[in-house]
Amino acid sequence: MRNLSIRLLKEQKRGKGLYLFVLSMVLILILSSFPLSVSAEESTYGVGASTLIVRSQPDIQSNAIGYIKRNTVVTVSEKRFGWAKIDYNGQTGWVASQFLYPTNKTATESPTQNVQSDQKVTVNASGVRIRKGPGVNYAIRGFANSGDVFSIVNQQGQWVQVRLNGGGTGWIAGWLVSSSANNQPTGQQSLKGYSIVLDAGHGGFDPGATAYNGLYEKTLTIQMAQAVAEQLREAGATVVMTRSDDSYVTLANRVSVSGSYPADAFVSIHYNASPILSTSGITTYYYDDSSQGLAQDIQQELAQQTGLPSDGVRFGDYYVLRNNPEKAILMELGFISNPNDLALIQTAQYRSNVANAVTQGLMNYFGK
Repeated sequence: MRNLSIRLLKEQKRGKGLYLFVLSMVLILILSSFPLSVSAEESTYGVGASTLIVRSQPDIQSNAIGYIKRNTVVTVSEKRFGWAKIDYNGQTGWVASQFLYPTNKTATESPTQNVQSDQKVTVNASGVRIRKGPGVNYAIRGFANSGDVFSIVNQQGQWVQVRLNGGGTGWIAGWLVSSSANNQPTGQQSLKGYSIVLDAGHGGFDPGATAYNGLYEKTLTIQMAQAVAEQLREAGATVVMTRSDDSYVTLANRVSVSGSYPADAFVSIHYNASPILSTSGITTYYYDDSSQGLAQDIQQELAQQTGLPSDGVRFGDYYVLRNNPEKAILMELGFISNPNDLALIQTAQYRSNVANAVTQGLMNYFGK
């Protein structure tokens, strides 16, 4: 009787195993009848979101490699589980497809301005860097010297894309070249002769706000300050930083740097945070009325170039503004408590766009 029971138990297990095997094969056949991705012929779409993050993979956890703004037209080559594959500055990128709408317009993935192919520029300085993209965060492709002449391909902000003599293209800062037609700089002006103090907020044992992903504000402010400093130096400015590493600097010492040189402007870099995760935007603060115009010029450029909402210019009773002997502003460059803001803030493109905005804002202000 015992042997019979054991035999029956084995038969039951064998039957259950056979059932599971058959079931798994049926599921595999069913799943294989559906493609893992939905591929189609290339088609163009417009961006329906104010700012759409571009990621390296079709996954919300993948790295953000940049962003595109509302109404930008992109070419989609593949769709996969709610993600759309696009070409982003020469590399593969993925965006959330629910924020795209069909359009018949031609793809314009980067906000460049087409110019006539016969327009030329002449380099005004020696050792000018030619970069792979319109910003100081892009790799250096080569160098140009005073008197070199190039044909213009495109323009983006204060950067000019030129056709290189050996083939290919590169980008040169517009304030370092002149139009061959009128011998005037293609950019508004340079910042040669101006001294700018850059203040990376917090540092050392003062971490500042904590980001959604656990990063400290002090880490993000020094990264941004370094990017802005490089852009300002390329524009000819003398740049002094209140801190260049993860060190603590008192508020009084930050202000004293401004009066020691003296500086033409003091620009403090910060990020915001809120218990309401959806809070977003950029704000520029001033204390003295004499600094309001500078705050407005920089905020206007930030609003145009960063892709984040503008919260405008506001009065701010901050120590580094209130006690500063020079024109001084404080920028809150987005909410690091907001996952969307944070994803943008951590991209090289965002740092480059802010650097461009600050540089152009200063040019606009001092050019009046």
